Amino acid sequence: MDTIHPCINKVYHFEDIKAISNYDPDDYVTRIIKIDPQYEIGHLKDFLGDRLTLSNNINVDSIDSFLQVSLPSQVGVGNETVLDETIRSSEEIDHSKLELNPDFIQLLEKNVHEMAELLNHPTNVEIQFYKMVIYRPYDFFDEHIDSNHTDNMIMTLSVEINVNGGRKGGDLIINNSETPQATERELVLTLFYHDVYHKISKLTNGYRLSLIFDVKQIPSSLNLPCLNNYSAAFDSWITKLQKMAINKSLSKLRVGLITYHLYIGDVIKLEDLKGMDNIFYQIIKKYSCTLDLIPLVNDGENWYHSALMDIFGLDKTFGELYYSYDDEDDDDEEEDDDYSYNRSKKHRGNDIDPYQSYSSELKIISDDDYNKIQFNLCYDHKFKALNNNVILGDVILIKTPIKPKLIYNGNSEAHLGNQGFFGQIYQNLAIIATINLT
Repeated sequence: MDTIHPCINKVYHFEDIKAISNYDPDDYVTRIIKIDPQYEIGHLKDFLGDRLTLSNNINVDSIDSFLQVSLPSQVGVGNETVLDETIRSSEEIDHSKLELNPDFIQLLEKNVHEMAELLNHPTNVEIQFYKMVIYRPYDFFDEHIDSNHTDNMIMTLSVEINVNGGRKGGDLIINNSETPQATERELVLTLFYHDVYHKISKLTNGYRLSLIFDVKQIPSSLNLPCLNNYSAAFDSWITKLQKMAINKSLSKLRVGLITYHLYIGDVIKLEDLKGMDNIFYQIIKKYSCTLDLIPLVNDGENWYHSALMDIFGLDKTFGELYYSYDDEDDDDEEEDDDYSYNRSKKHRGNDIDPYQSYSSELKIISDDDYNKIQFNLCYDHKFKALNNNVILGDVILIKTPIKPKLIYNGNSEAHLGNQGFFGQIYQNLAIIATINLT
């Protein structure tokens, strides 16, 4: 059985790492690329013995030819991949039928490397062509997240190619923001993490043509400039925590970060982490003797390992032990100000209650205040967690803008681009590190 870390009822904001606590990630980045209208982007490998080329400012007759070999787009609903035109209506051509110009691929790779750094991902990335999608009049795609098509996939790249005559509607919309439209001499590249909610609005006139790429991280290839933006602050923070733990004669020191991103599948590995989640992992692992990735849920005040929630319901007495805690030293501490989480303009996933904020104890830890950190330690073992080596509330959890969200299995409300999936969509994983004290 996996180690279970129990209730965490204090969330700390550390001045030393305020770049993490206040981090508000961009969901996507868009770049406009100048291109000659006659430049050959690629071609269909076999079209009735003819060469059907793909270029920017492609004409409608060529679109009609591509549609002769396309297939209706499907959508993931739960663990099934289905045709459901109430959710998605478009046509697509698989990557195996199209050959792209190597120079064009090289152009994209250069830009994607720079764009991924703007999205604060700490490893280098590579692109893999997935398919071409064609939207006709009245086609659309409801809001969804993209499923993982390949190992190490973390982002999606959409490359819109202009169709002669332009279009109305058919916009790629991410968090209520429309991305730019391709023109006769401009391609539009949009890069976003695959767990970001997005949609294609209904097309009312013309066509939308997009090349879709899976963007995969290279776990062994670090982007050092991105990591270096945070390393010094983390090093100072960990050193102070270690000193505090030794002064308090603690046998263990655990720190945690609730992930910013959603994760899909049966097994989520630390190497799968994205963006700031991965930055925390890359820096903290050099100080850690163990690292765990565990699902948490929030009851409005405290964070719990999700496995504990069923136990609370089955055994009232056991639940009361977790909710009850007396500390004789609490009277000497200053009263904590309540801190309310407000809804973010960059909202991911489902809040437990989307209209209700919740209060949680919050201490502002400045440079000289590390000894004020409180632990819910109980040395007489009155309050045991499911694992005898883990004491209630022994994790220092870093305050971030993350909301409490439900963890849910794939279902009819969880629409995934392109294909179904097995396992869960994890919306509140916690990275828990046990820090070396020697």
